[in-house]
Amino acid sequence: MTDMPERYERAPLPGHYGEASQWSVADNSASVQPAASRGMPQIGAPIDPVFGSAQSVPAYGYAGAMGRRTVPAMPGIPAHIVATMPVGLGRRILVHLLDAALIILASNIVQALLGDLVVSSVTTTDPAGEDFVRFLVAVGAAVVILVAIVVGICVTGWSPASALMKVRVMRFSRRGVPGWQQLGKTALEVVCMCFFFAIPYLVVVLATRDSLQRHAIDRLCDLYVVDVRAGRDPLNRRSAAAVLDLM
Repeated sequence: MTDMPERYERAPLPGHYGEASQWSVADNSASVQPAASRGMPQIGAPIDPVFGSAQSVPAYGYAGAMGRRTVPAMPGIPAHIVATMPVGLGRRILVHLLDAALIILASNIVQALLGDLVVSSVTTTDPAGEDFVRFLVAVGAAVVILVAIVVGICVTGWSPASALMKVRVMRFSRRGVPGWQQLGKTALEVVCMCFFFAIPYLVVVLATRDSLQRHAIDRLCDLYVVDVRAGRDPLNRRSAAAVLDLM
């Protein structure tokens, strides 16, 4: 890193919209110079409902598999976020529902396998008491599975459902897995869900999203959810090599 110049320039990759980008080693940010000022051909871009009009978008992002626009290189966007595809609300809800279904299914399987064994070890002949013991077994299994899923997201950015849906959680300010920030996010989401029939959580998710589909809890915990099927995966070394990534 000591022999590298202060700033690096990179021309648009094949299939990208034509504007040149620069990454600063000092602040890990991206700036853009219009293609016309560098003598490169400009490629027309449709109006982008997320990042503004075609004239105001410093677009470095490419058209993803779903026909949407990926994140362009622009001031305030970390270099590793460029050319990624934010995950929409529908996909995020589907991932949560699939993970919840997995937890319920697995806890019921554990209850069926171990419920009678635990009941036989408890000195009670009350049917209601036996049902309560089985319920506790299912709840305990659900908590253990939930903790395992959250730890998996902390370490890899994947949950079972997100791996299936190609949706990955990562840090926003720097390239890396969520780490302890995911634990904080999960705790805040659980707290919001426990009051007033989860209305506070719905308000946060629906009313505080920004152009990168990050809601208030995401921003507070410095997290970003990316669609690796339609855009690149910054946590994948091969995918990250597609765009100059200086940490």
